[in-house]
Parts: sequence; structure tokens; C-alpha cells
Amino acid sequence: MDRLYTSWKNLCRHYTGDEASIQSYWQEIQSAYGGKGRHYHNLQHVNDLLEQANAYRSQLQDHNTLCFSIFYHDIIYKSLRKDNELKSAQVASERLKALGLPDENIQKCVRQIEATQGHQLPERNTDPDLLWFLDFDLSILGNKWERYLNYAQAIRQEYRLYPGWMYRKGRNKALRHFLDRTRLFFTDEYFRKFEAKARENLKRELRLE
Repeated sequence: MDRLYTSWKNLCRHYTGDEASIQSYWQEIQSAYGGKGRHYHNLQHVNDLLEQANAYRSQLQDHNTLCFSIFYHDIIYKSLRKDNELKSAQVASERLKALGLPDENIQKCVRQIEATQGHQLPERNTDPDLLWFLDFDLSILGNKWERYLNYAQAIRQEYRLYPGWMYRKGRNKALRHFLDRTRLFFTDEYFRKFEAKARENLKRELRLE
């Protein structure tokens, strides 16, 4: 993941020349996402989202802040907890303050990360980049079935502490929650690219036993 580290360094150097902190925070990110229980929410997931952010850079108002949100949005991820997003946002806030980001950017990053808890836009959202961020994070749902199935199996591994019947009950509830939404993707671009296939994949997983 040398390329990912390079992206991190270049991003941080917009705000600080403290190479020791840049290196230290990278090691923290690498350790968190590289944990043995990270079968999907790992560095590859971070890389996938960064690639999407770079591909749609011209559509983003604040590419740098969104990239920080990508690096930190799953830094805390424990399957037995329900506050991972809030804890991740807290870590992001502390690290970005130390790196010298303006408070406005830090708060934007915090709101973006917290929004991944339910993958819904907050009321009176004023951040157009948030639509893209949430769509990047859910884009796996609209991929080819083989990749979607690998994703679903990886999620099951991350929840391996739960017995099969309990996991299926919770997983099916989550799948139906997405299917009940008017639309899964907020941007017109991702809606066109992924909406139909995502719904097909979600329904197909529901039929698996």
C-alpha cells in the first residue's frame, strides 16, 4: 500500500510540515485498517474510495476534506459496538486538529463520517460533497454479483462472533432497510450507474440461506 501512504503524505503536507506526525498517524491508520478482523473495512476499502474520489474530483468542492473522511471513516470498527462512526469521527477531529486543518474543515469531516452511520443525509444538509461520499461508500452494492458476494462474505467474517441465525436476522433487516429507501444513491451519476444492480444484488442476497 505504498501508493496509499504517498496519498496520505501528500494530503497532510497541504497543512503541516511535521513529518513525524504524518508518519505516526499513518501508522495508526495502517494498524487499525490492517487488523486481523478487517475482512472488508480495510485498507483496500480505503483505496477503493480514494480512487473514486480522485475520479470525480472535478465534481467535489473540497476534495482534501473528503479524502480525510475516507481515511478516517472506519478507523474504529468493532462489530459488537454501535458507535463506530461517532468514535471514528472523534479520532478524525483530534488528528486533523493536530495536523493544522481549519476548524471548518474538521467539522465538515466529522459530519461526513457521522453520516455513514445510517447512510442518510442530515436535515438541511449544506455539504454537496456528502452526497458523493455516501455514494462512494455504498458503491460496492452495485457491483457485479461476484464482487458483491465477496463483499457480503467478508462482512459475515467481520461479524463471525454472532451465530448464524442471529447474523442472518440482523443482516436481513439491514438489507430490507436499504431496499425500502426511495433511492440508495444520492447523486444522479451513481444512481444511473449502480441503483438497479444494487437492488438486484440486495434481493439476491436476501434469497440466500
